[in-house]
Amino acid sequence: MRVTAVDYSTHTLTVVRGWNGTPASALVDNDKMIGGIAHLPELADANDGTGRIPTTEKYNFVSRFSESFKISHMQEVAAMFETGIGKVASIPWEVANKMFEMKRKVNKALIFQHRGTTTTSDGTIYCSQGFVHYINDNVLNLGDQNDNLTWPILSDFLDQMFDPTASSSEKLCNCGRWLYSAVTRMSRDMSTAPKTYYSPDLKTDMMEVVTESGNMVKFVKDVHGFPSEENLAGWGIVVDMAHAYKREYVGEPMTWRQNIQAGVSHFRQDEYWGSFSLELRHPDCHGYIRGAAKSIIDY
Repeated sequence: MRVTAVDYSTHTLTVVRGWNGTPASALVDNDKMIGGIAHLPELADANDGTGRIPTTEKYNFVSRFSESFKISHMQEVAAMFETGIGKVASIPWEVANKMFEMKRKVNKALIFQHRGTTTTSDGTIYCSQGFVHYINDNVLNLGDQNDNLTWPILSDFLDQMFDPTASSSEKLCNCGRWLYSAVTRMSRDMSTAPKTYYSPDLKTDMMEVVTESGNMVKFVKDVHGFPSEENLAGWGIVVDMAHAYKREYVGEPMTWRQNIQAGVSHFRQDEYWGSFSLELRHPDCHGYIRGAAKSIIDY
């Protein structure tokens, strides 16, 4: 669904179903939905900003996105009396918050987003394609039952992605904590605990799983990209990094635009924005897992 209007007084959303060719399906009370990124049409104003998107034509399906934030001049001045930087009610603090917020949104878009275009009054919205839409048949659905995650099933599933001649000798599985825990628990039950360690570069836990055929898959626990509160902690995407490419508009990476408020405003407004696109080649070398159940005691 694409949200076209929001009424905060009645808590009502106006949406267009089946957006970009995705299947329209009915929802019932308490169904969970995944929020995607608010994309910018090619001629539209940036969110709450004053600058305009360049009017050059774009055909490469690179998605644009932005988040704006503001603090009052009183907050900005008060922050000057605190020692250090990045304090609450200061621009560095808000920049850090927006960076993490946008990284989470981009992560979801890179996984679930459907490629397509939508024409609006401000121009055309171009959306790049997410990871799961590249996968043809390498899907392991556990059905929320960890009993279905046995070593022969997992090993055979991972091994089939090493069969194509284009495959690398090592792959990466970015996964939520439920799937990470389920694989760890299964390995312990087999008395063959995998090598686990903390990656300072990724700032997260990792473990190395060697399949029956001797192929290496590194499982990376990603609690932000696959949050449990959205029932994504049981997901995992297996990527051959040699064939994964992330693109952006030339000269338009993640950018911090400062002081975009009107001159008469009694606040400072900044914006953090950028562009991205994902390309996966040789889809037989990638896959994804879904449906791992949470631990008996959640945390």
